[in-house]
Amino acid sequence: MATVETAKAVSMERPLSQGSPRLFMLPFHGTDEDGQPSRASAAVAASNHSNDDSASSIDHVMDKKPTNTITRRQKAKRHCVKFKWWYLGGLLIFLIIFLPILFKVIIPAIVQKIVNNQSLPVESGLIRAVSPDELFITLKTSLDTPLPATINPFELSLYNKDSGDPSSFVNIQLPKTKVNHNTTVTVEEQTVKVLNENQLVWWFSNIFDQAETELSLSGQPKVSLGALNYQPKMDLTVNVPALNRLQGFTVEKLEFAGGQDGSDNNIKGKLNLPNWGVLTLGLGNITLNVISGDVDLGIVNVYNVELKPGNNTYDFDGEIYLDQLIPNLGALLDSQKDALAVGAIDLTVTGKSTIVNGQHIKYVESVLNKKTISTRIPIMTLAGDILSGILSSDSQSSLVNVIGNVFGNSSLLESTWSHWSKDQTGDSSESQASNKKRNAPHLSLVKNLVRMSVRASLKASIR
Repeated sequence: MATVETAKAVSMERPLSQGSPRLFMLPFHGTDEDGQPSRASAAVAASNHSNDDSASSIDHVMDKKPTNTITRRQKAKRHCVKFKWWYLGGLLIFLIIFLPILFKVIIPAIVQKIVNNQSLPVESGLIRAVSPDELFITLKTSLDTPLPATINPFELSLYNKDSGDPSSFVNIQLPKTKVNHNTTVTVEEQTVKVLNENQLVWWFSNIFDQAETELSLSGQPKVSLGALNYQPKMDLTVNVPALNRLQGFTVEKLEFAGGQDGSDNNIKGKLNLPNWGVLTLGLGNITLNVISGDVDLGIVNVYNVELKPGNNTYDFDGEIYLDQLIPNLGALLDSQKDALAVGAIDLTVTGKSTIVNGQHIKYVESVLNKKTISTRIPIMTLAGDILSGILSSDSQSSLVNVIGNVFGNSSLLESTWSHWSKDQTGDSSESQASNKKRNAPHLSLVKNLVRMSVRASLKASIR
C-alpha cells in the first residue's frame, strides 16, 4: 500500500513540460481497508480528466486562423448596390412630388415675401397739373432684392388705403427694370388721367397739411428669374414727405405798384413758398386772398408756380382793397393786437383760384381754397416797403387815385399832389434841399395814416 501511494504522489508532482509527449496513464484505483476506492485515487482521476479538457481546449484555440473584418462603409456600399433600383425609384417619386412644390409653391412664396418687404422710398419726383383731368408725373424710387431679377413693364395704381375708397386716383406705368440688391427705379415722364378726383383731392389735402403722408400702391409685376416667370401681388403703403402747411411762408417784399398796365393791381413784391417734401409740385397760376381777421384786404397773383423741394421765391402782383381797408381800420387793428404788441402785423392768405392754360384746376382749387397760410410781417419792414412805393415817381398817380376814391375828394388830392410835385421836372438849377421839401407831402401822408392807426389802436385797447 505504501508503495502505491508513493507512486501516485510522484506522478502528481511531476509537471508536464510544454511540448513533451503526453503520457496517458491507466487509472489506478486504490482501495482502503474495506475494499472501497480510496479518496486519493478519486482525486487523482478527477485531476487527470481536468487536465485532458484544458489541453483539448488549448489545442482547439491554437488551431483557429484569424478572419478579415468588414467596415461600415463597405457594408453600406454592398447594401446600396443590392437595393440600388429601390433607391432610384424612391428618388424619382420624391422629385416628382417635390419639384412642382418647389416651383409652384416655395419659390413664388419667396418672391412674394421679397415684394412684401420692399419699402419703395419716394426719393424725388414731379407732379404737375396740366389740365382739369390730367397730371404729368415722374417718380424716382428704389428696390432692394437679394438676388438678380428682371421686372417687366407693369401698371401701378395709386390710391388711399385709409380713405375708405380703395379705387385708384391715377395709374402709372413702370418700365422694364433689371434689379440686383439696391437698385434705382425711375418712373418715366408720363401724362396720366385722373380716375377719381375726390380721392386725388383727399391725397393732395394730406400732402398740404402733413409733414409726411401715406400713399398706397397696388399692382401685379411680372418677375423673371432666368427662364422662370412669377407674378406676385404688390400692395404696399409708403411714406411721402409733404408740404407741412408751407411752414416758413413769408412776404419778403411789398410795395405799391404804379398800375401802368391798366389793371387794378396796386401792389407787387416777393414771397417765399417753402416745400418741405421731396416732390416738385407744379400748380400753375395761383391767386390768393389776403385776409386780416375778418377783413378781406385784397388779392395777390403768383405765376407759373412750381414748388421744388426747399425755398421757392416768386414775384407777385395784386390789389389791396383800400376802399375796404380804411373803413374797417378799427376792426383791422383790433384783430392785430397781439401782433402789434411785438411790432408786427399778421396776414393770412387762402386760395382763390388755380389756372393752367386758361383752365381752372378743380382738384387743386378744392384743396387750396379751403386752406389758410399765416405769416407775420415786421411793421418797420412793411412801412419801409410801402414808403418806398409811395416815393417812387411811377406810382404816385395811381396811389392818388386810389386814396382819392377812398376819401371821395380825388380832385383836391390831385391838385395838392400836383402842387408839390409839379416842379420835379423843372429847372436843373434847383437845389437838392428844395427837392426834399417837395417830397414832404408824401411823408406827411404816411405819417397821418400811421397816426390814424395808432389812435384807432388806442381806442380799441381802451374799450
